[in-house]
Amino acid sequence: MHFFETPYQLPDKEKHSAKITEVNATQIINIQLAAGQSIAEHHAKENTIVIVRRGKVQFTVEGQQVVLTNEAVLAMDPLAQHDLLAIEDTDLLLLKIK
Repeated sequence: MHFFETPYQLPDKEKHSAKITEVNATQIINIQLAAGQSIAEHHAKENTIVIVRRGKVQFTVEGQQVVLTNEAVLAMDPLAQHDLLAIEDTDLLLLKIK
């Protein structure tokens, strides 16, 4: 069993990103963004899954826009160019699968 806490940081910061752990070749990262905060276009070498726990965030992946909430999951192929913009205060988990 693995247990990790991801405290909510947004009352104190507008942007927070922290690697939580790596389990079975999957890196787990917690990203928290205040509404209006963004992360510029970039890519990951790994397959990536995004799970929103709280809030609403807009991803642009290879030119296509999608809005994620806690009712949707996004999977991206390796090297897919993407950026994101928090529409609401957002807390998400990013899984990079090697």
